[in-house]
Amino acid sequence: MKPRLHIHTELESELVLLGGADRVGLLAEIERLIAYLRRAPFPLLRDIALTTGLAAHEALSRAAIVATSTADLLDKLLLLQRRLNEGRERSLPGKGVFLGTDLCPAPGRTVFVFPGEGSQYPDMLRELCLHFPACRSAFDDADTASALAGSPLPPSQWIFPTGQAESPSGAGLDMAGAIQAVLAADTAFLRFFTQLGIVPDAVVGVGVGEITALECAGAIRFKNRSERLQALRDGYTLLKGIAESPRNPVCACLSSEGLHREGLDLCLAPFGEQVVIARDHSANLFGLCVRKPEAETVTQALREAGATVRSLPLNQPYHTPWMDHVLPDLTAFFTRLVNREPGVPVYSCMTAAPHAVDLTALAASAAAQWTRPLRFADTIQRLYDDGFRVFVELGARGSLAASIDGILHHRPHVALAANRVHRSAIQQLHITLAVLATHRQKVDVAQLHINRGSQPLDLSRPRPTHAQRAERTLPVNTLLPSLRAAEVPKGLVAPQAPVPVGQRRQAASERGGKPETGGRTDFPLLLDAETIGTATPDAIALVTSLSILDQPFLADSAFGSSSVSLTDNTLRGLPLMPAGMLAEMMAEAARKLAPDLVVVAIESFSMPRWLVVEASTRSIQIRARRLPGNAGGISQFETQVLDRERAIETPGDAVLAQAVVSLAMDYAPPAQPPRVLALRGPIKLDWQGADLYPARLHHGPSFQNLQAIPEWGENGLVARWVALPRGSLVRRTATPRFSVDPVLLVGVGSALMAWDAREPASGAMQLPVAFDRIEFHAPPAAEWERGQMMIFLDRREPEAVRGDAEMTDAEGRLLCRVAGWTNRVFRIHPSLHNLLLHPAEGFLSREVPQKLLPALPQEVICRITDAFPATLVGEADDLWLRVAAYLTLSLTERLKWREMGGTPQRRAEWLLGRIAAKDCVRHCLQTRYGRRWAAADIRIETDEAGKPCPQGEWRRHCGARMDISITHTLDHVVAAVAPNACLGIDIEQHTRAISDDFAAAAFGATEQEIAAESGEGATALFRFWCAKEALVKALGTGLRYGASDLLVRSYDRAGGRLTIEATRLWTQAFPVLRNRPIYVHSCLLENLVLAVCVLEPDLAAEPRTIG
Repeated sequence: MKPRLHIHTELESELVLLGGADRVGLLAEIERLIAYLRRAPFPLLRDIALTTGLAAHEALSRAAIVATSTADLLDKLLLLQRRLNEGRERSLPGKGVFLGTDLCPAPGRTVFVFPGEGSQYPDMLRELCLHFPACRSAFDDADTASALAGSPLPPSQWIFPTGQAESPSGAGLDMAGAIQAVLAADTAFLRFFTQLGIVPDAVVGVGVGEITALECAGAIRFKNRSERLQALRDGYTLLKGIAESPRNPVCACLSSEGLHREGLDLCLAPFGEQVVIARDHSANLFGLCVRKPEAETVTQALREAGATVRSLPLNQPYHTPWMDHVLPDLTAFFTRLVNREPGVPVYSCMTAAPHAVDLTALAASAAAQWTRPLRFADTIQRLYDDGFRVFVELGARGSLAASIDGILHHRPHVALAANRVHRSAIQQLHITLAVLATHRQKVDVAQLHINRGSQPLDLSRPRPTHAQRAERTLPVNTLLPSLRAAEVPKGLVAPQAPVPVGQRRQAASERGGKPETGGRTDFPLLLDAETIGTATPDAIALVTSLSILDQPFLADSAFGSSSVSLTDNTLRGLPLMPAGMLAEMMAEAARKLAPDLVVVAIESFSMPRWLVVEASTRSIQIRARRLPGNAGGISQFETQVLDRERAIETPGDAVLAQAVVSLAMDYAPPAQPPRVLALRGPIKLDWQGADLYPARLHHGPSFQNLQAIPEWGENGLVARWVALPRGSLVRRTATPRFSVDPVLLVGVGSALMAWDAREPASGAMQLPVAFDRIEFHAPPAAEWERGQMMIFLDRREPEAVRGDAEMTDAEGRLLCRVAGWTNRVFRIHPSLHNLLLHPAEGFLSREVPQKLLPALPQEVICRITDAFPATLVGEADDLWLRVAAYLTLSLTERLKWREMGGTPQRRAEWLLGRIAAKDCVRHCLQTRYGRRWAAADIRIETDEAGKPCPQGEWRRHCGARMDISITHTLDHVVAAVAPNACLGIDIEQHTRAISDDFAAAAFGATEQEIAAESGEGATALFRFWCAKEALVKALGTGLRYGASDLLVRSYDRAGGRLTIEATRLWTQAFPVLRNRPIYVHSCLLENLVLAVCVLEPDLAAEPRTIG
């Protein structure tokens, strides 16, 4: 048993609620807090959070901010103030800013959803138990009850492990113990939310979560803790007996995802009673119980049918008729347990309806749930039909909230998870409470500040707040076995996933355009566009904003569209507007002038600049002008997409895309039949989807419409395409009516990329820039319609690939014909290309082999990367520099990088240094601890002395302190990491000349003599200089006390070791270094000198102040 840990008064983030009687009052409160923060000398964030939270408790108009510091709070307040003044009243969850959203305009009744078996995981709710006694007490009860039942392993020993390697979910716990762990997490949240004053209008429990749901509804009440412990003990004993019953079949529990119920039933039919569907989580996610002998065969059959199958940490046939033999025991247990009529409706996942209020019937139904399949999707649908709109998952992991989003994704709702397995428990709690508060749920924020020393402030009278306050220790009545302190660094709140698309349908009065036709919404990319100037029958100018929130397809067109982080699956690479979507946008603008016509051709399409959405939003203009003439009943329109800011400041440099769009009353049949493609030098490829995405193409799921490429030739290729669902492309509507098929057009550029990608990640990266003409002979294909695409290669040049394309349907009918499609070819480094395709796995730097490094006293990992070629820095608005940044930087680092001034070369140098350092830490974590992390998971911050230090969620899983050092020359950047040491490195090009003045200032006569005797001449002096630089970096001071007082006393050329003595000011600042030799190691890497200094931490203690 470890001694009780100190409970810190400061949390990694704070929930700041703001409120007013109306929007004007809310804005006034925001302005008052901004004024206070600008005048108050030393405000504590927790004091501000308590003060504003108490004032906002009864407010009708609310905003919420999750902040990590007072500076962070001020930045977000200014952002919130600006958006409210501009009338943009929308939450920014990625920035930790929340308002009452338009997704759920009415307050909406609230449902608590309690998860069941399988939601447990190691370290769940750790931070909450450290800070909040209500959460902690539930785990104490689980431990005590397990001990009373004779369990050899208290649940907390598995939940809060101490070893370096953590058990897989459920390992080490029997089923009864795992269920105790689930109940503890559910109960912890129930107690804490009750303490916060948040009450539901209904409850539902999944599996064992129904016990907590019944308690929440008041159907289960305990007179005292002893009675609760006895009930938990009896439940553990009952479950233990069930698990050991010889009448239970030996079974495996599986999860099947991807098949709908009809397909699943068809796949499982041959197995008869050997497999049972125990749970349906959504339309295509099910839990199965399979008799053990058939488990492998069933798994194989499901995978062949297209399902994703994984084994669950369960081995009991819960929620199946195979449990009928224990129904009497379960009924007796629930009859003793249920002792009150519920105060709020309790919905049953067995019947997808409310439980009866009669106690006997309620107990019987609760027991029967263990012997019948769970209908979670139907239950959520019934709750929605009954008027519930806000769903809060109270338990560990947070997987049910995602299922609820999937079930209700077309309808307005809010689905929240109080806990996420890959996010800090404190931050996730604050985010959940922020959303609830802005949806008019009263939250008693004072409960977040108990025992933390928070004090209310008078915001009208700024005064200093004393940092040295008496901290009160959290009263915890028992020790938490093997609990280690969580080290979660400060940083911006990780962004939530984009709000599920199609959740709100605009009213006709809001659309201001043509009503929906055939149930579909016309002009889907221009729904929020506003007309600027005066529209005429022949010309129109529109302005709109692009964001991943409103246009989720941008996330799938990003460089690194798969998640660039393993801890935040919403973090994406740099979003680039696809050429197909730009063509669609210009087609819609033309149709605004002739809405009854259809698009029959687009020609002279070009993209002079890249349209990237680097900030949260980007404002653009779209213009359309009718051209004179109407030959053959075809009207032509000149269209442009422009950067709005540049259109005002430098109109000639503002065009992002331009084309001529032709409209007619109907599609014309093709003048010529489809061409025959005779491949030259044909090769059978048989590439399937997995061979293309992401192995060769960077597009995300929304644009992965190339199903296969069976054949390739020197003059083209044959591909098979599928029309993907379009309901998830834009947020404003789930039924868009596109003027063309933008996804199919993206597929043309993808097919040309694939033609040139027989070798994956070769460094030849293509992006569409133009096409001559596209003729459309039919409307966009229906969803899931399939067809064939033929690419006719015109020419392949070093900087461009050009070709024609024809798309036919399954019957061979020509749908559209493309002439002169051109992709520009960028020559980037293969490591950057690989990182773009595999952002969570690739490394931009390369390891310096250990055999090339000098002999060091301990483990040091060193990596080197080449500087960006001059042809790419400054090229295309620094596109590839920004791509690399968004593939590797965390959210806070992105903000810093975007605000950084200086030349592109300076920004590239800073970026590559961070990337090399991140790669070193990732390399060390992978080799030392066997854990894989992405570059964006490693956040590089600087300490007070300016020394870089790595931070991130990974520190919770690492037993060592990582020290990093970064150095660079014009052509290379090198970084290194050393666990549990103080590290400094430096490099220089030893081939350049050293001036006499520099040598005289930097080196004494004795040092110059040692260099001369070494036989290396100037190279030795470079070693000496790098050694001094490496030493001061390890000390964390830089050359604060001068280089001349660090004296090289000896140099071993064979081993590369230098001995340095610190003198004068250095020994005054670091007395421990007096009369102590300091060893620095050096080596030669091609034309570079590399010096590495590794010090014990006590040698690099904070320097003394020299008076």
